[in-house]
Amino acid sequence: MSSSKPAPTPKPVKAVAPATMSNGGSQPATPLAPEPEKALRMAIDISNRLAELLDREQELIIKRKVSEHAELLRTKQRLALDYHASLQVFTCYPQLLKQVSEPLRREARTASERLSLATQRNAHGLRAAILAIQKLTQMIVSLVKKDALPADGYNKMKPGKSTIGQYSPSCTPIVVRRNA
Repeated sequence: MSSSKPAPTPKPVKAVAPATMSNGGSQPATPLAPEPEKALRMAIDISNRLAELLDREQELIIKRKVSEHAELLRTKQRLALDYHASLQVFTCYPQLLKQVSEPLRREARTASERLSLATQRNAHGLRAAILAIQKLTQMIVSLVKKDALPADGYNKMKPGKSTIGQYSPSCTPIVVRRNA
């Protein structure tokens, strides 16, 4: 039997509000759509700070400054979210970019390229650090295995030394009661 109810009509999609930013945590989050010059300058500033932070991260990893690196990671995550939000304004309102002067657009392009290069350097450095840690871990595991296992392994087991299936006074048998 088929239902006599008509198919529900889809609801209209609401327009998405413009992205907001935390402005470094010092100011409350505010929408950026109204002033394109200010929004682009903020995106350039965030991009430059993020590029500096990515380059500084490499130094901290090389010098093994774990506590400073943890703080840097929190800042990096916050700046990455702010950068994403600043770009989201221009994707929601593409006409804003046309209202900005050409020198400011060139500056934004330069900042974007600088951030891209810093991101590539950072990714390369992090991959190298991860690879070094993996190789060190593998080497430690192989040394421990070498020390823990006999040189011949288990190949030369003597048949008289095996205790499997034999009575041992130090072992107590386990009784399994199936009717309990």
